[in-house]
Formats: sequence, structure tokens, C-alpha cells
Amino acid sequence: MMTLTAKPKMVFDTLAYTKKLRSVGFTEAQAEVQAETISALITEQLATKTDLKEVEAALTRDLKEVEAVLKMDIKELDVKLTHDIKEIDLKISEVHASLKRDMKELEVKLTHDIKEIDLKISEVHVSLKRDMKELEVKLTQNTKDTEVKLTQNIKDTEVKLTQNIKELDVKLTQNIKELDVKLTQNIKELDVKLTQNIKELDVKLTLKIKELDVKLTQNIKTLDVKITEVETSLKRDIKELEVKLTNNSKELETKLTRDIKEMELRMTIKLGAIMTTGIAIVAALVKLIG
Repeated sequence: MMTLTAKPKMVFDTLAYTKKLRSVGFTEAQAEVQAETISALITEQLATKTDLKEVEAALTRDLKEVEAVLKMDIKELDVKLTHDIKEIDLKISEVHASLKRDMKELEVKLTHDIKEIDLKISEVHVSLKRDMKELEVKLTQNTKDTEVKLTQNIKDTEVKLTQNIKELDVKLTQNIKELDVKLTQNIKELDVKLTQNIKELDVKLTLKIKELDVKLTQNIKTLDVKITEVETSLKRDIKELEVKLTNNSKELETKLTRDIKEMELRMTIKLGAIMTTGIAIVAALVKLIG
């Protein structure tokens, strides 16, 4: 940054002028160019309407460059937001697929467990029938053995054997009935217990599936609400940013236009004084621009 002088003791403060330009949105390079241009105009005593138009054109061009940069930043922000929303949608789809896969695996496991329980029940029934047949065979064999023995001694102890056979027959019949009753009762109790266990298991599984479904539905709704809130917030932020940028651009353009018009008016008023004395012209320009 250098300081230019038109006449001795007539100094144009380029540093102060550069700071003012930067405070209204100009970059450092743009501010330096403007300061050097104004300083050169003052030094050469060429402050005319043509110079003012060139300054206005330069300011308008810089304003357009700032506006183009802002538009580019907004586009980049919009692309980033769109990408983030797509990633969120992809994660939600993955969660849905994972939940469906887990429910299918749970259904397969439950079906397999129920089949195993049915198989165990069938095995118990088969085992009970087999035990009953073996018991019947044993009883039949015992009866035959006893009958053979009684037949061999029937002549000697016919009365005694007859009584014994009757008593034995009664006892056997009673035992068979009692055994049959006990077996029937045990089978019924076992069937009731198994039925109750199956029902309880079915109820528990149904409740767990319902709870899982409720939790999944609630989580999905919560995710949908969060996504909607994020999307609404992003849209609101974008709109606020657009409004702010538009307002700032309009305010800057209005202020620059007003400053240029005021400068042109002042320069026109001072044109007569510039024609009479060069020193007075330089002093007046330094005062107005500073």
C-alpha cells in the first residue's frame, strides 16, 4: 500500500479509504485497486464524470462478483443437504430390511421349536403305548404260569386252588383296573400340562412379537419425525440464508448507488472551484473522498 500526493501537504489517505471499502464488502485486492485508482485520479487532477462512471462500473462489477460467489456457495450447500438426506433415507431402508430379516428368523425359529415340541409329545405317546403293551404281555405270561401250576396241583388242592384262582383273578383285575386308571390319569395330566405349556408359550411368543412390532413401529415413527424436523429446519435455514443474502445484496447496492450519486453531485458542485485553482481542487477532493 503506498500513499500518493498531488501537491505538497495535500495527502490522500489510501489506507483509510481501503478500510472503508473492506467494511462494506470489498476484498483487500479490490479495495487496494480502488484506492490506487482514486489516488491516481487525484494526482493527475482528472476527477471528471467519466472517472466517476468508471468507478461506478468497477463497483458494479465487484458487486456482481460477490453475488456470483454467494450463489455458488448456496448451490454447494444445497447439494450437500440433498446428499445428507439421501444418506438418511438409505439408513432407514437398511433398518427396515434388518428388522424384516430378524422377524423372519424369529418366525423360523418358533416354527422349528413348535415342531420339536410336537415330536416330543408323539414320542411320549409312543413310549406309553409300548410300556402298556409290555405290561400286558407280562401280566398275560404271569397268568399262564399260574394257570399251569394250578392245573398240575388241581387234583390235590382243587378247592384251595379254585379259591386262590378267584382271589388272584380279583386282585389281578383290580390291579389292572387301578393301573389302567393311573395310566389314563397320568396321560390326561401330561396332555393337560403339555397343552397348557404350549398355550403359555404361544401367548408369550404372541406378546413378544406384538411388543417387538410396537417398538419397531414407534422407532420408525420417531425416525420419520426426526427426519421431517431436520428437513424442515434445513429448508428454514436455507430460506433465511437466501433472504439475508438478498437483503444484504440489495442494501449494499442501494448504499453504493447512493454514495456514487452523492459523490457525483458533490464533484459537479465543486467543478467550478476546480477550474479556478488546482490546489483548492485537490484539497476539496481529498476532503470529500476521505
